[in-house]
Amino acid sequence: MLPCSPPWTSPAGPFLAAATPPHCAGAGGIVTTRRLVTPSPPAQAPKPTPAQVSRAHLGDVLKGKPRLTFSLAAREGAELTNLTVGVPPALDVAEDARTLAQGIVVRSAGGKRLKFTATSTPGTIRIRLSSPQPSLNLKIAFPALTTTAKLTAHIREGRTKKLGLVVTTRETGGVGTRLPLTVGV
Repeated sequence: MLPCSPPWTSPAGPFLAAATPPHCAGAGGIVTTRRLVTPSPPAQAPKPTPAQVSRAHLGDVLKGKPRLTFSLAAREGAELTNLTVGVPPALDVAEDARTLAQGIVVRSAGGKRLKFTATSTPGTIRIRLSSPQPSLNLKIAFPALTTTAKLTAHIREGRTKKLGLVVTTRETGGVGTRLPLTVGV
């Protein structure tokens, strides 16, 4: 004899059809149908936004004392620990650590000056922050950067109007972002 509770249901497509056994009180062989609820797949978490560069500006290039400024923000929930700025061959990077440090200023979003260490190779400047920051403002100027005579000539002749740079970040959690950047001269 079948029990009067639902173990006697059998699947029939997306519905469960159940016939109540005749011995159950008041049931009399009534067929009931219930729709099966299939669980939806788990929602995908949105991908975190990568680090972002904003307000980039390159000035005083024709004077031979270029000044590159920009703001940098880490991806959501992370903080910047290191960054690398790749400059084109038309700009010379100081090799001496002391000269390099004289031309670099790193400030927090609130304007407080941050401590850092800077190293360079031809065409790149690496900056390691003493304390991780969610966002910062960076200024790289003379004597850390100098203009080559060839770039000055190309700008005067109208052959060069923009320069391409690459900012690479390293953030907490070991994630990095490569950010190509074009600035007018």
